[in-house]
Amino acid sequence: TYRLIEGEARTRYASTQISLGDGLNLEWIPSEVPHHEAAGAVIREAATRVSNRLQWDKRESVLATILASEADADWHEARYGYCMDKIPYDKICLPRIAAENQESLFRVAAHEFAHVVVLNTAEKMAPHWLDEGIACRMEGRSPDRSKARLAEWAIWLPPHDLNAEFEVDRRSAANSHGVGAAYDQSNVLVAYLHSLEGDEGLVKLLQALPDRSHLGDVLRKLVTGDPVDVALRRTYGFGQEELFAKARS
Repeated sequence: TYRLIEGEARTRYASTQISLGDGLNLEWIPSEVPHHEAAGAVIREAATRVSNRLQWDKRESVLATILASEADADWHEARYGYCMDKIPYDKICLPRIAAENQESLFRVAAHEFAHVVVLNTAEKMAPHWLDEGIACRMEGRSPDRSKARLAEWAIWLPPHDLNAEFEVDRRSAANSHGVGAAYDQSNVLVAYLHSLEGDEGLVKLLQALPDRSHLGDVLRKLVTGDPVDVALRRTYGFGQEELFAKARS
């Protein structure tokens, strides 16, 4: 966490900020991102598309920061982009190298902005696999390619182990393969859910996670007590274990 803060602090020291509208702001270092207007337009478009697809009500303002180039280094545990829940805004941090290519910038911005929506809609109750799977879906990652890689590697993890892969030290080369497979599996899982009820189903699932109604309490007691199982059953009619089996087949 300290190195994340260090990268953000070094960026803040030399940065400039502007509003992109609708509660979205851009922070960048002028000497490193000379064409900030184009970068801002791409980030705004990515945020708009994700907001529309996931029915985001923009209840939180968001700061999109293009990190200093020195933060794109081995010492940074999230050098490819990340989302942070902050006060008084949520923050997405994007690697400077992504700003060199509009397609890459769009994908990274869409991925990280999706985390903002998931974080707030599910009130921090979405498991890692769902959070990352939706982010992969929003960025446009191919589920067919993900499934092919998983089949080639003969990897398919149960829920607990899959979530754990997102908590390892990503600076270690020894963990890179497992983390990559975790993203692929999450992508496949969410793609399966999307094939059933599209974006609308994903939104309903996120909204069902923090349900504190009497019905929600009853269902948690009847099922497993796991909010993910309850939300899946209410939205799709099956639980987490069934989802993992169905998506793998």
